[in-house]
Amino acid sequence: MLEMTYGLGNFGRMSDSEIATALGVPKARIASVRHKALKRLAERAAGSFMFR
Repeated sequence: MLEMTYGLGNFGRMSDSEIATALGVPKARIASVRHKALKRLAERAAGSFMFR
């Protein structure tokens, strides 16, 4: 999931269509899906730093 969030694949940057295929969502929704995933990662990171 992290690879798809940042658009990184085994051979470099993944295209939106490759990410859409991997996630099983329409290509038009990739920007929204990426935004939500990055937001979740930021929230998790903020939460984990609070307990250190």
